[in-house]
Amino acid sequence: MKRRIDYSTGAHISGILLTMTPLPLILADFRPEFAGVAWWKIITAVCAAGCGAVGASRLFLRGISGRLCSALFWLGSFAVALPWLVRDPFATLLLSAAVLGALFSLWELHLRPFPAEFDVTRPRALAALLAALGMILISPFSVQSNSMIYRGALAASTVIALILFLSWARRTGKRAPQLFGAAAIVCICAAFRLGAALELCFLWAAAAVIWMQRSRPLSGGGSFWHDVVLGHPARVMFFTFLLLCAAGTLLLSLPVAGNVRISPLDAAFTATSAVCVTGLTVVDTSADFTRLGQFFLLLLIQLGGLGIMSIATIALHVMGRRLSLRQEHLMSSMTDTEQRDLMESLKLVFLYTFGVEAAGAVILTLLFYLHDGELLFALQQGIFTAVSGFCNAGFTICAGNLTAYQNAPLLLYTVGILIVLGGIAPATAVLLPNCLRGRAVPVGAHLALTATAWLIGIGTLAFLVLEWNGVLAGLSPAAKFHNAVFQSVTLRTAGFNSVELGGLHSSTVLISLIWMFIGGSPGGTAGGVKTTTAAVLALVFWADITNRDGITIRNRRIAPGIQRRAATILLAAFLVLLAAVMMLLVTQPLPARELIFEAVSAMGTVGLSLGATAHLDAIGKVIVMLTMFIGRIGPLTIFLLLNDERHGSQSSCPDANITLT
Repeated sequence: MKRRIDYSTGAHISGILLTMTPLPLILADFRPEFAGVAWWKIITAVCAAGCGAVGASRLFLRGISGRLCSALFWLGSFAVALPWLVRDPFATLLLSAAVLGALFSLWELHLRPFPAEFDVTRPRALAALLAALGMILISPFSVQSNSMIYRGALAASTVIALILFLSWARRTGKRAPQLFGAAAIVCICAAFRLGAALELCFLWAAAAVIWMQRSRPLSGGGSFWHDVVLGHPARVMFFTFLLLCAAGTLLLSLPVAGNVRISPLDAAFTATSAVCVTGLTVVDTSADFTRLGQFFLLLLIQLGGLGIMSIATIALHVMGRRLSLRQEHLMSSMTDTEQRDLMESLKLVFLYTFGVEAAGAVILTLLFYLHDGELLFALQQGIFTAVSGFCNAGFTICAGNLTAYQNAPLLLYTVGILIVLGGIAPATAVLLPNCLRGRAVPVGAHLALTATAWLIGIGTLAFLVLEWNGVLAGLSPAAKFHNAVFQSVTLRTAGFNSVELGGLHSSTVLISLIWMFIGGSPGGTAGGVKTTTAAVLALVFWADITNRDGITIRNRRIAPGIQRRAATILLAAFLVLLAAVMMLLVTQPLPARELIFEAVSAMGTVGLSLGATAHLDAIGKVIVMLTMFIGRIGPLTIFLLLNDERHGSQSSCPDANITLT
């Protein structure tokens, strides 16, 4: 099957590469206190920048030479950065990921020369301006942000982007954008001598982006956002959560959000944990955040639980605006809903979510008040815990999580019910009464509810047996049962704890790892590989050992395609988890037991920890952040980002005979 050529994506890549040609000069550390200015560094940086310019200009004209020059550009950039990369593991991780990702993309890129009728100038200029803005925004974090070479290289990136802007302006035939671009280049060159070039670069580039977005595109040219992001559901989910994490980082970094100064990395870690409804945190939520900061955190949890795209769709509907056919198809793909039922399904999600959260907040407020006797604290804690519990986030503003309430069974069961109701899809939850009465329900809902019940029951029994004289010691038999049920519920995705987890027996930790890896049900706020995936694979296993050809449940056959997808999801999650565990074991001087538990907890967006979170260094925090992010959007989504199309096989070859046992 012939692959479709996306010329807009090619133009975007070309513009980004052209803008980033000064990158080797930016990454090279020319400060004299670091062994002077080595000639090899200067020569390598200049040659790498030249390769970047040649590669960007020839990538879609001469494929082989363009790929080679572009690869030399990235490898040269990495080489000149080595002297300070060896001293900064955080920067090493980020740059290594960027270089490997770029080399992989170059290898997989489907190259063709741009056709004559295609307007390459608009998408190339827009992508170049956005790349220049991004490079300027991260400049304050550089160790040499005040050096003349560094600022000059960033100014050169902006000038390159503005030259591409002039190319587009010339094609439009309008005088105003041409004069704007020319004036910008002249002013930036003049301001460079005055030391204010970067500020002016940012303003001019931002204005140019706004100008281009408001103008009507020529034939063949498209918008970066629509062509690259909105054209694929996996990309929409990826960029939605990425932008939400970035916005949350900015909110939590504000001085009014914290009682103490919170570093940008800690703010990013907390925001990612909230958006991905995980619950791992490197700061004390109750002490380090102000009430406004806790409100920001709660907002991020709610947005992460619902999904920002669902909220945007409902908002447009309330304002009386209809979605386009493309937007409806996109949302249907993301929510696994029929296009004609999209709005009804989203309304059900919102009514169910806010209804359950409101009921939970009222009950929890009353229970907290009866336990502590403080109305304001009870109201604040009740609302926060209800939203966090339903979204399976695991955040709490109580010191010690819920360990102070291990003898309050009504409170534990209320939070547990919120966790279960949030961990299953609203469409499945409304069928729960029918399932309890023995009435027929769809197979998918039946599998999700049955698997959830089995996991809660087995988890409760295992926790009671293994921890009766362990972390449950000192409690009454009834309290032991209540806490075992609560821990079995929260283990799979919520992240609350009513007992100290540091004293868990190794066998309990092993069962906890399995439960966290499975997670909740599809359509809910939970993470993991999902209960239905585990149920399908269990049915496949049972059918195989009982020598059955097909798998049927409730007079319905489970298609081979669903079986293959379940196996793919399991393997994708395992590969991501294996990579996270390996990186943590290599970089963190902590016990393997704690690091493995941390990685599985992040992957399943659970939020439980044996104490490793507080001792992670910068690179460990980044690894856990990436694991939480991948666990929230789904490992399979990451793999789908690398391949936009599924290729069918027309092969009629005979079956292979492969011995497996």
